[in-house]
Amino acid sequence: MKRFAIWFLVLVVLAAAVSAVHKIYDLRYLYRIYIKREFAINPKAEIRPDRVYKVRIWYYPYKRVITKEGKDEKEFFKEVAKEVERKYPNIQLKIGRLDFRKGRATLDRALKAGDPPDIYFNFSNQPYITKKLQVPAHLYLTREDYELLPPFMEEGRLWGFPFLIERQVWLARNNLPGLAEPVLTINRFDDLKDDSLILNYYDPTLLLQLLSLYGISDIEYNGKTLDNKTLEALRAVFKLAHNLRQAKIYGKAGQVDITMLKSFFQGKTVLLGPVNPWLKEVLSNRLSDSIVEVKLDNLVRVYTLTIFRQEPYRGDDHTKAAVEVARIIAQKKAYIMASDLGLIPAFRMKKEVEQSGDISIDRYKPVITLTPEERDYWYKNIIPLWVQFWEDNLSPEEALATIIKNN
Repeated sequence: MKRFAIWFLVLVVLAAAVSAVHKIYDLRYLYRIYIKREFAINPKAEIRPDRVYKVRIWYYPYKRVITKEGKDEKEFFKEVAKEVERKYPNIQLKIGRLDFRKGRATLDRALKAGDPPDIYFNFSNQPYITKKLQVPAHLYLTREDYELLPPFMEEGRLWGFPFLIERQVWLARNNLPGLAEPVLTINRFDDLKDDSLILNYYDPTLLLQLLSLYGISDIEYNGKTLDNKTLEALRAVFKLAHNLRQAKIYGKAGQVDITMLKSFFQGKTVLLGPVNPWLKEVLSNRLSDSIVEVKLDNLVRVYTLTIFRQEPYRGDDHTKAAVEVARIIAQKKAYIMASDLGLIPAFRMKKEVEQSGDISIDRYKPVITLTPEERDYWYKNIIPLWVQFWEDNLSPEEALATIIKNN
């Protein structure tokens, strides 16, 4: 009996010790630091009131592009700064504006030098940028956060802080014959009429959109080969693209850059895809009376605030400061930018969708995203072949044979 009492006391003390440690340190952090002996971030670190934090934010000047007045984001960041100062008076913001054409190259150079911004407005179609310096957002998201997000954002799998959500659409000039409803599924391409589709195959988003429409949610790549499900989906998409060419639904190959906007401004009845938020707003503003948004089934794209750390590391408390700024932007101020771009705030999507009565929130599905390893393979092997397929008029069999040969 005495021995049992001693063991019981030991277990109580151990449980109390683990509980006390867990309040200060994340157990996954302790495992990576002391067992795996690798770099780790403690998401439970606190912002120190005696320290001044300078959080750098890099963004793209979308307003200057889409508004006739050429307005910028000064007012938006003033609102963000006010909210940050109210809650964290020791956090200062340093805002940097990126050039649309050179912005990603600027970021890549900063990453290579170990000095990226703390927060990067990632308006690309991929949340994964680098495993080395990117801070996974899911380390900091609480159960309450996930309850505000749509269900397709799986717990424990978010690399970027959810910011804005875009319903995936292509743009039609006038109503398209054969497409009574402005919704396009993988089976409705056959309903389109001759010369009514302009595909910008140079945009890597196109192939991912088509694969997503086909029903693929993830690219399975084990470091050497693609899985059979992905190969079959690629076979189906190449066959679909070939049929579009044969039926002359697609415009002239090799003329994408010229044909795209020229057809729109000439008033031809065409469907253009893919389109990003800026192109959508520019065309909608200039041709508002004749532009029709054609939804790509139930597909959405999630734009994120990417959080980076620097080398040398500035500390878990500095990372926490950057995360809290991102949280304020995403949860309290995203609606401002969303209204300008015609997007949906990620943390308000559930409520807005329910109010709109469009389709059930459970039916939405994000366009495929790639991990850094998958992206390297994809851009080296698949995307060049996809462009060659269009440029050189390859058959689906030739394209798949090349993929399998390199697989």
